[in-house]
Amino acid sequence: KEDAENKTNTLPFSSYPEVAHHTSEGHNGYHILSYLGNNGKFTVEPAQGIKLTKTVSESVNNAPKSFDFEIGLSGASLANSYPVYIERANGSTESLNTAVVNGKLTVTISDGDVAYITGLPTGVQYSISEVYNSFYTAHSTNSSGIIAKHTINEVKFVNAPKGFGSLLIEKD
Repeated sequence: KEDAENKTNTLPFSSYPEVAHHTSEGHNGYHILSYLGNNGKFTVEPAQGIKLTKTVSESVNNAPKSFDFEIGLSGASLANSYPVYIERANGSTESLNTAVVNGKLTVTISDGDVAYITGLPTGVQYSISEVYNSFYTAHSTNSSGIIAKHTINEVKFVNAPKGFGSLLIEKD
């Protein structure tokens, strides 16, 4: 609905700023794009969702470098997909739109990477598990919870080598 006082015909607010890559005349960088609202008013809705961090305490030779995570979602009406923004350990970034399949998202990250899953509705319940890896044991903090309004829930997974045991069998 247009406001009679809205002489500039702009939006009353902008909920979703965008991250855009810009290259021109020797300048290469990322910018946050957003739009001013009604008569120059600038309102941004704070993000809410999950921040997923992966750490490997000690690497194992011949072990995979990336790890798959299944994020189960329930308790609220879910969209078909959600934005995932990944900050790689090497400084690069990646923006994805990840599909919800049977109430689950799948995200793949490596040691030192951070993934942000945003746009999740308030009240959605999440449960995150790392797909089994024969080289590491995974320990997590905050791997399940409920999305609260304007809150990013921090989830951390740390992997340690499984190690090797010994078994002695004797026969008399």
